Amino acid sequence: AGMANFTRDHVAPITVPTLMIWGDEDLALGVELTDGYDGLVQDFTLRRLKGVGHWVQQENPEAVNAHLEAWLAR
Repeated sequence: AGMANFTRDHVAPITVPTLMIWGDEDLALGVELTDGYDGLVQDFTLRRLKGVGHWVQQENPEAVNAHLEAWLAR
């Protein structure tokens, strides 16, 4: 067992609507980590913020709040 044997086939899709907001200049966690969620989350929304790093809510709170408000209002 362990993470070495983990595959997506072993996980049921997440059914809770999910919003991911990611800075495209995140040096800690590369933007490529935002790829591949389609089969894992049934209702998945990704918003990438240009010119923003790892701490999106501190670096651009206006954009984060706008994306949250629009997503919650849908």
